[in-house]
Amino acid sequence: QILPLTKKTSIALVHETEYRIVNGYFSNTFSSTRSMKYYYHRFVVFDENFVIKQCTDRFVFTKPGIEFACGLAPTEGGFLVSFGRSDVATYLGLITRDSIDRALKPV
Repeated sequence: QILPLTKKTSIALVHETEYRIVNGYFSNTFSSTRSMKYYYHRFVVFDENFVIKQCTDRFVFTKPGIEFACGLAPTEGGFLVSFGRSDVATYLGLITRDSIDRALKPV
């Protein structure tokens, strides 16, 4: 989902997945290793040609693990974000435009 930010830019909230091998005994798989998924997010700013101009460092809303942002809506002074956690809970969060602007870095 890409939303207008200024006359010449747009913003999106994207996610990336990192797979980690975890050692230990897992009774449900009778294995000593397992691949764990960790989801992270970034705000990305595009120019009018959809070239990436800025992005934030990756972040989580609650804690590392399975977390998936699925909605972004503009509000007065920021954005409303909907996201899920561990495929069992849903949340809404408000993020100020100022906090996003401070976190954005040139690409």
